[in-house]
Amino acid sequence: MNGLDPQKQFERLVAHVREQGYHIVTAPPDMATRRKYSKIARITQQGGGFPIGKASMDDPRTAMAATAIRSLNQRLVQIPTIGGSLPFSTFSSALKLPTIGLAVVNFDNNQHAINENLRLGHLWEAIDIFAALITMAH
Repeated sequence: MNGLDPQKQFERLVAHVREQGYHIVTAPPDMATRRKYSKIARITQQGGGFPIGKASMDDPRTAMAATAIRSLNQRLVQIPTIGGSLPFSTFSSALKLPTIGLAVVNFDNNQHAINENLRLGHLWEAIDIFAALITMAH
């Protein structure tokens, strides 16, 4: 599936910061630059990034996965993409298969915070869901 291009997104970010009145630099600014500009933003691009990964809701394999999850009486929210920097497109391109992300955490899990957590009930549900996906009919 076509998605957002990482280089184009980086260029959009730089353009947005520039529109806010910042002078963009890619290295620590020297004293002459500091004197000349009152607003300076240092922006560097590390790595090449990867395109957004999107799954087709119409793909029969996606539908099979959704059916397997629903068979457990699990609530299911289907969206073609999820937030975060996950390399779904890398796997989808290499395997020529749709890639499905499965969020099994509680809504108040404080991801990436000092008190990040996962409720045990969610863990057990995740195990059941993964088992259903692994054993679904092809």
